[in-house]
Amino acid sequence: AAARVFGEGEQLLAEAARRKPFLMVVDSFDPHEFWAPLRRDLELYADPAYRGADIADVRYTSSDYLTRPQLRHLRATYAASVTAVDRWLGHFLRGLRRRGLERDTVVALVSDHGIYLGEHRLTGKSDSYLHPELIKVPLLLRDPDGRGAGAKSDYWATTIDLAPTLTA
Repeated sequence: AAARVFGEGEQLLAEAARRKPFLMVVDSFDPHEFWAPLRRDLELYADPAYRGADIADVRYTSSDYLTRPQLRHLRATYAASVTAVDRWLGHFLRGLRRRGLERDTVVALVSDHGIYLGEHRLTGKSDSYLHPELIKVPLLLRDPDGRGAGAKSDYWATTIDLAPTLTA
């Protein structure tokens, strides 16, 4: 999904450049289960000695159904999926720069939630077990004028006000 969504989003930047100001939301929904990373990405993280099944999905429950090698492979599969999203986000951001839009465009990167990959003996997500791996997600903002550059905050926020705040 990331390749298609970020690729299409990058193409829409040409129209956005002609229709300033603009708000564009590009939601790749990835990395999200079902994970199907490229083999070359998986090989960056996977144990070459692993002979078990590829794990492309998780149960939203205790991680006891997975062996330690399977959990390691699960994490490698997720890392490979993140790598693909990073690659395609980079493609999109290069398109932003190629059109000169980085000079006057705020870019926000945010996730809706994390996922358990064996932490706390859990996999998936849960509305009952709210550990930091699930609920503490990054919000990265890049202001073209450099306002707040390098600043970090421990402020506890939700994403519900993100769009109204950025368009104000």
